Amino acid sequence: MAKIHPLGQKIKAFRLKRQWTQAQVARHLGISRRTVQALESGQSREIRALTAAKINMAIEAIEGNEPAPRQALEVVGARP
Repeated sequence: MAKIHPLGQKIKAFRLKRQWTQAQVARHLGISRRTVQALESGQSREIRALTAAKINMAIEAIEGNEPAPRQALEVVGARP
């Protein structure tokens, strides 16, 4: 079984909490459904720091939090 990227775990928890489909999450986060699926399933361990920060900040903004960009990178374990 593939190890899931911390961001994939966060996306899946976010999606399940809202009872959204992967397509709905993708639309709200500005990424493709395939990216959501790959991250959630552990098929994709590589993700650019800028993309990780964008996804994390979008999730935080939707949930009503707005982290600083550096904090967004630290949450997902990405390197600038």
